[in-house]
Amino acid sequence: MNVFYKILIVDDESSIRNGLLNFIDWNKNGFNIIGEAANGKEALKKIEELSPQIVITDIVMPILDGVQLSKIIQSNYPDIKIVILSSHSDFEYVKKTFQSGAVDYILKPTLNPTELLNVLKKLSADFDTTHTFLTIENKIESMISQYLSGYTDHIDPSLMDNYFRDSLFCLLTIDLKLYANPANIKTFVQSELIEILVDYQPILFTTNQNVLCLIFNYGISYKKICSTIQMSLNNIRIIEPTTFFVLSKEFSNINEIKPVYDNLVHESKNKRFFFKEAALITQEQLFIPKAVQSFDTKKYFIHLVNQNFIEVLENIKHRLQKMIAQKVNENELKRFANSVFYDLFSAIEESNFPFENLQQKRMILLTNMNSCIYLEDFSTLTHAFIDELKEKLTAYYAQSNGDLISIILQYIKEHAAEKITLNDIALKFHFNYHYLSSYFSSHFNETFPDYLNRIRIEQSVKLLKNSTMSISEVAESCGYSDISYFSKVFKKIIGKTPTQFRREA
Repeated sequence: MNVFYKILIVDDESSIRNGLLNFIDWNKNGFNIIGEAANGKEALKKIEELSPQIVITDIVMPILDGVQLSKIIQSNYPDIKIVILSSHSDFEYVKKTFQSGAVDYILKPTLNPTELLNVLKKLSADFDTTHTFLTIENKIESMISQYLSGYTDHIDPSLMDNYFRDSLFCLLTIDLKLYANPANIKTFVQSELIEILVDYQPILFTTNQNVLCLIFNYGISYKKICSTIQMSLNNIRIIEPTTFFVLSKEFSNINEIKPVYDNLVHESKNKRFFFKEAALITQEQLFIPKAVQSFDTKKYFIHLVNQNFIEVLENIKHRLQKMIAQKVNENELKRFANSVFYDLFSAIEESNFPFENLQQKRMILLTNMNSCIYLEDFSTLTHAFIDELKEKLTAYYAQSNGDLISIILQYIKEHAAEKITLNDIALKFHFNYHYLSSYFSSHFNETFPDYLNRIRIEQSVKLLKNSTMSISEVAESCGYSDISYFSKVFKKIIGKTPTQFRREA
């Protein structure tokens, strides 16, 4: 059985990494390039994800150099063989890497395929049977991983045809970057999901985008695959509640895997935000976020400068509702919310409104908002904050403008027969429109039009009792030009028609 050794390339120069990728026919010589990294820190992450057997590394790199990397590998991964790429001026560094576990070195200026292969074959001869090698099945995993990662431009069709026995395929992807502890996800997939779906020839691999993938080959219903995966995900959600797996559309040729993978990764990017209740999403359920019209910043800032904070909150709430309804991209939504709430807090702070712990509240809101994993939680949080702040502003206005409110209510009674609107009153008294609107709702449990109708009907009751005016004259004197509408409103409030009321009175 052929054996293939897994290699990780580490160099801060992309030209060197790309050159090495195309330097040798790796598979032909029994090796697979499973990944690359630009510095030691990236390399350690790749080692954890991909478990290479050989690391080819430069010495002089930013963040974490080859010497430090060699020490950590020797300490934490003693089975990994390290090959150093160096220039003549790196001699002291090379010496230190040998002290830290490196087993060989190659000079960059004289690097050639034969020399590199000789070094690698010497290392591979040192491996014993206790090491994990790539079997023929593993070779398929590695080959597809390299193909999707861009390390090779083809897959061996004869190998694929000989291995896959059924005519249909689908691809499951799990973006490991979404999780604080991706090891939980990998363990679940390797120990449970593959076991459950073993009849579907699962091929498991990780791409260079840190996306864990499972290819299924089958001849049964696509829906059965979906339901089987969905049932198995109930277990992982206990450990990882934010699990988000995406299943591709069905395809009939393994050579289609590249466009299938690219489209699926692109379409599912940042989509977990919209699917709180679903651990598994099919590609059919994915969507392209819609663009929304630009925000009226001029109107917003005018209200902000004039300290019309309730109008500001109404503008923000309306805008957020629109963005949420249209499922705007998560980053765009949070960027907008961060900006407007930060401006609002700053304006309130400058206005000297007597709100306690304002800076702390701002920090808590922005932190919690940016930490929201799901749209549903983001919406609940922002709307609750807006309602709470509106309530506090309303209470503040009520306390500081009590006398003016009394004057406004008296004005409404005196001018109820006229054509007046809430906007007219707000403009006349230079008062906050939204505060007035919320005042009627909170104090009278009715809207302004309902309040005005009640005042008018109360006045009409007095006229019906104490005057000889006709019902049409009463209606007109109380602000109703349409007698049938007056009768309808009168009956709704009093419980009787104006005629019945006058007769009984």
